Amino acid sequence: MVVGPFSETAGGVLTFQKNLMQRSDLKERWDFVPFSTSRPAKQTTSDNYSYGALFNSGLKRTAVGLGITAWHLSAFPVALKRHRTDLVQIQSSDFYNFWESMIYIAQASLLKVPTVIRFGGDFEHFFNASGPKAQRLIVELLQTPTAIVVQSQGWKDYFSQHTDAHRLHIVGNAVPHPKSLPIRNNDGVVKILFICTSDATRKGVDAVLAIAPRLRNQAQLVFVAAGGEVQERVVKLGLQDIITHHPVVDRVKMAELYEENDVLLMPSLSEGFPNTMLEGMAAGMAYVGSPVGAVSEVIEEGVNGFLHAPDDIDGLTDSLVALVKNPELRSKMGANNHAKICSEYELNTMFKRFDRIWNDVIMSR
Repeated sequence: MVVGPFSETAGGVLTFQKNLMQRSDLKERWDFVPFSTSRPAKQTTSDNYSYGALFNSGLKRTAVGLGITAWHLSAFPVALKRHRTDLVQIQSSDFYNFWESMIYIAQASLLKVPTVIRFGGDFEHFFNASGPKAQRLIVELLQTPTAIVVQSQGWKDYFSQHTDAHRLHIVGNAVPHPKSLPIRNNDGVVKILFICTSDATRKGVDAVLAIAPRLRNQAQLVFVAAGGEVQERVVKLGLQDIITHHPVVDRVKMAELYEENDVLLMPSLSEGFPNTMLEGMAAGMAYVGSPVGAVSEVIEEGVNGFLHAPDDIDGLTDSLVALVKNPELRSKMGANNHAKICSEYELNTMFKRFDRIWNDVIMSR
């Protein structure tokens, strides 16, 4: 049973779960049963990394969300029994989501069903923001899943401070095997893609808006899924000539945008293991971003991209200008990214690790 949010607003988590259940070869060997923990979408996402995020969209939404969660938790043991579940694969992250996921794990444990928990989000920030008593409880609860999956070596090193290393497994995000490397027209205007989403601040929109005027008459910035507030800022700053907008788009259109643009810009304040990065790489895009989460384990400086702190506007701009002015460098980095996806981050290659983890967990009960 795969437990996690299945609404379109779940972003990278939804992409991961669809890749796991629908697009990988694992569907031939495992009978996946989805169990949705989705709640009504938040209308405000400026503070997603604190307990206050629960109340972002008002008391009514909070009350409805808590009611839905209570229903999910009551229905979960019944679903486990009805489907004769052999294993629970659950998605977790930070703050309220961590505590919620641990209730699911406790229920599964009572019914003698082994559990594998996969962490995303900004767990370190969550842990550091918790008081001493909460931290002790968090560490205690981390011992309850049968196995823990993290997305990078850096995260394994971090979680090793709180639980035995042998319980930790690394499975990075992955994408379906890419098409052949797109051929880009290097004689036209260079297009830089920024996927804004509703969590624009965390994605680095402040840095992008600071960079934009420095690229005037050199490149075009393409924003995807920018909300009304961001679009208003673009107008207020007089950047309409250099920034064009696309709304929230489906996967087919998104794939087209990856191929139509030249450079993927991601100066995020925090990330886990962004699917967006892998999808852009698969389409042969050069990459400029920040060394957060697992990004620095995928992007090799000067080989397939450039990394700078999200507030290093000069550094980010210099790297973008270098790519804008050097089509050979863009092509080389894009080809290196495409090759890296094919060899290391292709869906079936990476997700074979789940096959081993799940079998080991079931055999150990």
